[in-house]
Amino acid sequence: MRCAIRLLLLLIVATLISPFFISSLLIDRRGVTISGRVVAKDEYIVPHYSSWTRIMRVSIQYDPPGGAGVAFFNPQIALESRFDELKKGDPIQLHYLRQKDLPAMPGAKTLRQMHLLPMVRLADQNTWSGVGDDMSSHSLAVALVVMVGLTLLLCKALRIPFFGWAVAAAVLFAIASATIAEFPRPTAQPERDVRQAEGVVKRLDRWEWLFQDNRNHGLAMDQPIQMAAVQFVPGGRTEPVVAVDLIDDGSFPGLHEHALVTMEYQSINPRIAHIKGATRRFAQRNLKGIFIQAVAAIVVIAGLLLACRLVSICWKTFPRRRSA
Repeated sequence: MRCAIRLLLLLIVATLISPFFISSLLIDRRGVTISGRVVAKDEYIVPHYSSWTRIMRVSIQYDPPGGAGVAFFNPQIALESRFDELKKGDPIQLHYLRQKDLPAMPGAKTLRQMHLLPMVRLADQNTWSGVGDDMSSHSLAVALVVMVGLTLLLCKALRIPFFGWAVAAAVLFAIASATIAEFPRPTAQPERDVRQAEGVVKRLDRWEWLFQDNRNHGLAMDQPIQMAAVQFVPGGRTEPVVAVDLIDDGSFPGLHEHALVTMEYQSINPRIAHIKGATRRFAQRNLKGIFIQAVAAIVVIAGLLLACRLVSICWKTFPRRRSA
């Protein structure tokens, strides 16, 4: 009975998801090529607990086939070089799924009228482009997972002893890798053909906790961090870029949103930039703080265990002395 219920739930989920997935595949196979025009660009930073994500979107105006009027498409661009190549007013090719090419599935037309089904995409992308971009942006993590998985499968196939210990070691390795990946470090320092430009702080966030999530604060930082997203126009360009710099909290007095700062940036990649005059020693200080807290915790635990042992010894010897 439980298997039947699970199978039914799986079929319901598959039925709900399939129109979106099939429509996306049909854009690749049956989508007609139409022309659009870039009308706006937007680049901004979304901060997390102790990390951040860069979002780059373009707004494209196009005329759907069939004279349905003007429509807009706002795709997210993964590559910085591709985003910089697109200029306002530039023509761009799209793939559009016509209504007659919709999948013959219940509710597909209704979902399209509600603008919920995918129906347009950049001509140089496909259904799997987003998956590929995500994997490339997390290439190290993907490589580690694959390597550990293949190692465990090999150990299992060869019946190597202590397979359980190998699994435990792999789990600990995964936890350690995730912890290291979440540890905030300074952004890359501009080194080649360094130039300067004046920029505006578009967003400023202060981080006080390490390994924070929506359930707990994590560990308090010995050195809090300021995450500054600064917008500036590099030399020789007409459109601004947004650079992110992680600095020691308080190392740049008077820093606030909309403040003017001098950026030192790398000309070939202007998003590699630092605020001139700020310091970035937080990684060493916070790592030292973690080590001190770990040693203190070990000392406290060892002290408690020793105290418990002494109490246990005294409790066992006390009746003997009293009886003597």
